[in-house]
Amino acid sequence: MINHGIGMARTREAVCRALDAIPDAEFIIGTGVAGALTAGLEPGDIVFADRVIAIHQEGARAAQVGAMSGDHIDRLRASLTAAGIRYASGAILTSHCVLRSGAEKRRAKEETGAIAVDMETAAIAIEAAARGLPLAVIRAVLDRVDDEVAGPKIDAHGNIRPLATAASFIGKPRTALQIPRMMRNLSIATAAIAGAIEAVAHGGEVR
Repeated sequence: MINHGIGMARTREAVCRALDAIPDAEFIIGTGVAGALTAGLEPGDIVFADRVIAIHQEGARAAQVGAMSGDHIDRLRASLTAAGIRYASGAILTSHCVLRSGAEKRRAKEETGAIAVDMETAAIAIEAAARGLPLAVIRAVLDRVDDEVAGPKIDAHGNIRPLATAASFIGKPRTALQIPRMMRNLSIATAAIAGAIEAVAHGGEVR
């Protein structure tokens, strides 16, 4: 398991290093948290991607970069089901920037059909395809579609922008009050993804 950080650039670098160190890898499982793009998904809900869509830069059109199918996908789905873990299946969108408002997230849903959004999965999909490795993507929902997303401002390389982040909180107490909610949701999502990975690692048996 590797921690790839935020954003496509950092993620692809980390995946490349990991796969160079593990040349006999059979397939990749991309995990982490994601934002809901559709109503009904709650913090801690599991999303099992059937395809990956990416928007690489401002103004660019969304493009599919990977589709998930095959025996390994069937086995992982069966493991989640055997463990009693419910999941939503659909496209995951990788965005070049954080979608902070409900309006932004709903617009992304309308334009791409994706049910959840992150900032990393497309990089994993691209590298997996380049190496001919099957990919599965299992993520846990962090924020609902209409939740405002509070957090650090991030540049295209996944680096936190300290001044921009500080400025985003100045004179905006409502934004600061969102932090405890996000931390609670992160705890819920982290526990959910840990349970899902345990289930697939042990063929549906949660120990």
